[in-house]
Amino acid sequence: MEEILKQILAEMQDMKKEMNQRFDSVDERFTELNHKLEVIREQTAANSEIHSPVADVQKQVDDLATDVKLIKRAITNQ
Repeated sequence: MEEILKQILAEMQDMKKEMNQRFDSVDERFTELNHKLEVIREQTAANSEIHSPVADVQKQVDDLATDVKLIKRAITNQ
């Protein structure tokens, strides 16, 4: 009976070690995911800051393209 209890105890200790290893692995993955999420947050913030000036430049380019078309028409019609 005592031998069976020792065997059960040994198996439970092995299971505890395995579970601790798995928990450590999960903790490492969560840490890695948190780091990646922080990088994505920073990129999103930077992209949001850049979007407005790019949209303004695109509007200016479109306006200049329209002006050039009007000038061409005015020149060719004279």
